[in-house]
Amino acid sequence: MEPSRAPKIGFEPSVVLHILELIGEYVLHKNPEEGKTALEAGLELASFLRRDEIGLPRLEMRKVEGEVVHFALDLQSLEAQEEFMVFWRREAQALALKTSFIKGGRGTVEIGGRGVSKATVIRYLQRSENFLHLLDASGYQSALFDARKSLCCLVADADGTLLPYPLEAPVDSHSSLAQSAAREPLLSFLEHGGFLVINTGNDPKRIAFKILKGIPEERRGVLSQIALAACGGHLLYLFANPLGELKEVLSYRYGRYLLPDDVSPAVRLFYLGDDPRKEGNDWPAFEAAGFASSLCVPSLEESRDVPPELQDHTLPGNEKAVASVLELFNRQMEESPQELSLTPLKTEPLQV
Repeated sequence: MEPSRAPKIGFEPSVVLHILELIGEYVLHKNPEEGKTALEAGLELASFLRRDEIGLPRLEMRKVEGEVVHFALDLQSLEAQEEFMVFWRREAQALALKTSFIKGGRGTVEIGGRGVSKATVIRYLQRSENFLHLLDASGYQSALFDARKSLCCLVADADGTLLPYPLEAPVDSHSSLAQSAAREPLLSFLEHGGFLVINTGNDPKRIAFKILKGIPEERRGVLSQIALAACGGHLLYLFANPLGELKEVLSYRYGRYLLPDDVSPAVRLFYLGDDPRKEGNDWPAFEAAGFASSLCVPSLEESRDVPPELQDHTLPGNEKAVASVLELFNRQMEESPQELSLTPLKTEPLQV
């Protein structure tokens, strides 16, 4: 069966203005300002003119080559996040065929292209042609483990999964890989020949900065073992050099083909994410990878509300739980290099 063409990335200018107008309408409803239009309020928020003003959400309008591809609205609380979701469902019906919206993080709402999510990255990687092209483009080097022969890789969320959650460390450098319990086992995993695809709803440069903070210069060779999917599945990058500069995988944005839903994937992926909510941005990735190949790593508090589908595929502990996964994979690489499995963690969970 022919692979399916992925949805177009990028918004038309009229759609961008409509989104900004609706966000501005919500802001003015919460914080009335006489004489100001909804579009003006939305444009102000997007331009960072009022970014640090108390009581206002933070809006990032993410662009590539001048084209807006993704919005992230940080409402700063779960209550406000839910309130905005209700508002958007009611007021944005005219945009339903052109946009998607989803909960991201603890208080953020992401607005992206219709049909694009973290699952788009998964379905792209599940096509062996795409996966092998990515390995070649990254300069991937096999070691104990050979991702080319195994057709296998690890896909993981960033904040709250590989990295400490930013709410607990508001400065980016304080929530970097350098502060993560997963740091050393991750570096060993990559040096053993593992390949990692970071799958985040965040800005690519911010996550690249956080990753680089945890990799000493003498170990920067592992950057060729990492790909970075950002903005909720809209963009895909590789590290261009040991300095950590990013290069976009243009074939992903312009002409990528995905694995059809009714075709079994040739590439085995393990997906790790910390958000167990069905309306959260990790859920499409859990579904696309398959629950048996996924592990949810929420906080202890969030683990109390895990849906039935994830009940047997959850290990609380955020980046500490990820460290346990990576330590398991490292042992498996040393003992039986081409056979990675999450099963031991799910049948006999480790203490984290």
